Amino acid sequence: MDERSELNQSKTKAGEVSFGEPRFTAYPYVRQFSQSVLSAEAWFHTAEELIAAMDLVEPNVERFWEDVRSIAVALIRRARCHRSIRTAMQHQRMRRAMWHQSTV
Repeated sequence: MDERSELNQSKTKAGEVSFGEPRFTAYPYVRQFSQSVLSAEAWFHTAEELIAAMDLVEPNVERFWEDVRSIAVALIRRARCHRSIRTAMQHQRMRRAMWHQSTV
């Protein structure tokens, strides 16, 4: 190692990070945040909060997808109905045309 890097290492204090020449001081809230993130208790607390939130949201999500499903079914039935009406009208036109040709 050269003298400059040794000097930087000796100047680095607890709570500071050195990347060569510029030094960045780790602010207390960053240190506190990293400690809370690494805490198993914090993980379990957050997981419990997420589970509680999902319990509140779940009925609304289920209702939403049931509504979407029923709308889709209604649209499909409507399309089938229109298709069958269109087909019936086409058959009727064909019968009329055939009857008209037979009378001419």
